[in-house]
Amino acid sequence: LGKRMTAPAPTDATPRFLSTRSLFNEFTKALPGYERIRGSFDYVLKVCNAAIHGQSVPEGHAQEALGMGVQMLSELKSIDPE
Repeated sequence: LGKRMTAPAPTDATPRFLSTRSLFNEFTKALPGYERIRGSFDYVLKVCNAAIHGQSVPEGHAQEALGMGVQMLSELKSIDPE
């Protein structure tokens, strides 16, 4: 999506990175065919956010989210960057 890939210094007043959801929204605007994976993306994001914020995540949900994430990454890696 042509976005900045490096983090600014903590004292730098430059704008912050876009959120994961905002980046996904831009991605699906550029490639609308991938709108079909939004549900899976949202599920993986919710499970990961729960874990990141110290919530208890049932192992089944964690395993499912990891599997879905790997499948999405595999598909997304096949996209021509042009």
